[in-house]
Amino acid sequence: MLLLDFQQKVQKRSRFRPVIRQNNKFKENRIEASGDEQSPLKKGNGMFSFMVKCVLIVLNCLFLFFILSPLFSSIYIRQQLPSGFFVDLPEHDIVDGMIIDAVISEEINNNVPEKSLINRLSVSQYKFQKGDTLSVLAKQSGLRLDTILSFNNIKDVKRVFPGTVLAVPNHDGIMYKVKQGDSLSSIAARHEVPLNDLLDWNNIASSVIIPGEVLFLPGARLRTNDLNRILGRLFIFPTRGSISSPFGKRVHPIYHHVHFHNGIDIANWPGTIVHAAMEGKVIQTGFNNIYGNFIIIAHDDNFQTMYGHLMKILVTKGNYVKQGQKIGKMGNTGLSTGAHLHFSIFHSGVPINPMKYLGK
Repeated sequence: MLLLDFQQKVQKRSRFRPVIRQNNKFKENRIEASGDEQSPLKKGNGMFSFMVKCVLIVLNCLFLFFILSPLFSSIYIRQQLPSGFFVDLPEHDIVDGMIIDAVISEEINNNVPEKSLINRLSVSQYKFQKGDTLSVLAKQSGLRLDTILSFNNIKDVKRVFPGTVLAVPNHDGIMYKVKQGDSLSSIAARHEVPLNDLLDWNNIASSVIIPGEVLFLPGARLRTNDLNRILGRLFIFPTRGSISSPFGKRVHPIYHHVHFHNGIDIANWPGTIVHAAMEGKVIQTGFNNIYGNFIIIAHDDNFQTMYGHLMKILVTKGNYVKQGQKIGKMGNTGLSTGAHLHFSIFHSGVPINPMKYLGK
């Protein structure tokens, strides 16, 4: 519109002849052209008109650009998505490719199956063969050993015989039997399993669970004690040597009367290293007239172990020790007839025969 109005004004202006003011009177000054030749004044008017038109065109373009630029501020480029399809995406200096990444990520996420379809428990079967081991089976299946043990409710690896059909799940985890007072949130928190994973893998739609119900806990691990008990190494021999005195009633080697021996004696050379039979916390060390230098360690499941007649103690009260860690050296301190280790296991304060565990 602006361009048309201005052109009309220019055309009107061209109809008037140029005049020259002389002596307060206007005199007509006609300028005529002969043939194709134009006068210098006529040429000047044409050039002026052309320049004005160019300026107007530029101004109109600028006006349209500023008015319409918000609608077309982005440059669209064609981007191929992972699925093979193409999509026109805006690319802007500020976003710096973020839009493209977001759209591609959204498409990838939309193409992934729903979580409930991924987290679906499936089980295959394997017939245990002669020469097989559970650890090798777990490794070949891409699973942890405790997953195979828990999923098949194995209590003792020595009782898995050839011909036994084992269940092999498609994901690591353990089986859990719901107890009275359990809730899904408490089970998830106690075993460090995300609640959503617990719901997905067990296809649970309700928060109601029943005592005795068995759940699969994805990613959970067996407790160290439970694993060691199944593997027959809940306790390990604390030292090397020969058993010089068994658990139970015996004749005292010094007083020669019958008494109850609450542990076993393992004899060897003085200075032989003594190890923790089970991981736990050192709750007491010291000297006793009967047991000499001694150590008492508290373990999970209300177990305690005692190590007596030591030449040297290598740990202090409050230390947390791992199974097999060095804790002392064998000696002949206290009431003793020679270098040996007195080793006792207590459960809830009651002494039990160490060979019940060490003999396996």
